[in-house]
Amino acid sequence: DPDRLRLLALNLTGETLIAESLPLDSSTTPAAALALAAARIQAWRSSAELLGRTILGVGAALPGIIDPAHGILRSAPHLPAWKNVPVRTLLHAAAGLPVHIERVTNCIALAERWFGAAGDAENLLCLHLDQDIDLGLLLGGQIFRGTHNLAGNVATLPLSANITLHSLCSPLLSPPTDNPRPSADALATALCQTLHIAVGLFDPQAILLTGILAETYPQLLISANDALEAAHRAGHNAELLTPRVLTDAPAAGACGMILDAAFDTLPFITHSRITV
Repeated sequence: DPDRLRLLALNLTGETLIAESLPLDSSTTPAAALALAAARIQAWRSSAELLGRTILGVGAALPGIIDPAHGILRSAPHLPAWKNVPVRTLLHAAAGLPVHIERVTNCIALAERWFGAAGDAENLLCLHLDQDIDLGLLLGGQIFRGTHNLAGNVATLPLSANITLHSLCSPLLSPPTDNPRPSADALATALCQTLHIAVGLFDPQAILLTGILAETYPQLLISANDALEAAHRAGHNAELLTPRVLTDAPAAGACGMILDAAFDTLPFITHSRITV
């Protein structure tokens, strides 16, 4: 997050072994933040909780535009100093472990698939309404990123004249001013339209609605259900899930990404039946 570094160590069943939240400020450089993360990881390796355990790797959940193939964070709206940061290279050099990076919303979807409500859902949409507005996509059990890693970039898609999810969400996240701002009801209407289109395009098994706005305004959940009922009449059968991984979901999903990579060559192990 822009103001803190969240670190989490999980075992194969999703049990939290260690969790930390360290403050950051605007003067913290990307290199300093990643060095801090690596230092804590190194310290954890000799802790009582992890001593004698095999560490499979490090996952990093990052906001903004990423290049997962090269391990680079290209840009992040709320982290202006983070441009073309070689996250994987810096973390690997300091921590000495395999490193994978992914967008926050995709990590939230992974967290729910590995440890939460989504179970074995192969096709899952996660619409995140927070400081970052994004659509995470798991299709065929895999993260779908698109050609330029921009799949799910729904914040600025025009829903009608001069109306986007960004234009409706941003004022609701800002401190009150004297200027009129869009209502949550207007956002609910736009959300219904967005989900109706997304279900028609991707035909998912399940949908997650996450973020501070989804937690704050109950009319958004009502609107999401309305969108799915309309989709059901068109033959779709998507289910709106209640998120279960409510604490450190992006970090938990980053751990799930490491499990995906570790077990990719072991088809006899399924996501919902891991034993240790």
